[in-house]
Amino acid sequence: MQDVWAGRREMLQGAIYRQMDATPFTCGQLVREQVEASDPAGYETAAFACLAAAEAAGGSAAAALPGALSMAFLSQMALVFVGLENSGGAASLSTAWGMPRALNAGDAMFALAHQSLLAAPDELTTEERLQATRILDSGSREIVEALFAANGDGDLAATGQRALLSPAMALGGLLGGADAGARERLEQLGHQWSLLPAEALSRQLASDPRRWLAT
Repeated sequence: MQDVWAGRREMLQGAIYRQMDATPFTCGQLVREQVEASDPAGYETAAFACLAAAEAAGGSAAAALPGALSMAFLSQMALVFVGLENSGGAASLSTAWGMPRALNAGDAMFALAHQSLLAAPDELTTEERLQATRILDSGSREIVEALFAANGDGDLAATGQRALLSPAMALGGLLGGADAGARERLEQLGHQWSLLPAEALSRQLASDPRRWLAT
């Protein structure tokens, strides 16, 4: 089966590892441990949606890479905290490194999510950069709320990715040059898709982004 995300996956993974390599040793080691132990399905979906939303807005995926990277690190933050809650079960960062270091890694993921946005295109205005930060912080709240509401049941990684779809697509639209109306439509589309069954969601995300705003 053809991997429709192959090009975006290569772009995202390369950016993640470059960012980790630039992180100071203590946190960098913890961050790398978490990323390498994670199933990519737990942090890629929202990032890919961010990249595709930029293309839906008529921009390039490369322009939205800082936003996609921030979504990936935000997802990793959530995965760290899920591991803390479930430390008595499957192996996680908290069982391997202890809770204090795992908490530090979660905080580092949040900081890296914000740091990633600093590489946003120079063409963005100051207000647009502030808007990008507001979207990221909104996504942080939404993913925490979604995981709390799930109360440890179901696929928590998938739950977190669904919670991030709406902010991820709004952020991708912003970085891709969409106007306010198009960004709002992408944000609403992300919310609608977050309610779809898994197979239907996969089909929507794999569709041609250039047609997203025409629906």
